[in-house]
Amino acid sequence: MKLNRREFLTVSAVTGLVGAVAPSARAYTLPDPPEKARLRLSCQEGVAPGKTLGEKLDFLEGLGFEGIEPSGSGITKRVEELQKAAILILAGLGGLVSTL
Repeated sequence: MKLNRREFLTVSAVTGLVGAVAPSARAYTLPDPPEKARLRLSCQEGVAPGKTLGEKLDFLEGLGFEGIEPSGSGITKRVEELQKAAILILAGLGGLVSTL
């Protein structure tokens, strides 16, 4: 399509007017979220320092972590230890986990 100068100016002016008048060209303001976002930290068990599960959980709790992914190796042998830790944490006695 070949445009001469007059056609180019006409098309440019019409395009500018449509863009300025079109309702979709208005800025949209997003509403505030219902509650402020919160970062929930967690990590894998092997990353946390400590020899026992209790030491690792106490360390992570002190840093504000909320979750841990237990190691998969030998997990069937550690079911009782993991259950005890979960019970203490759910009961709000997270500070006693190091006694495991």
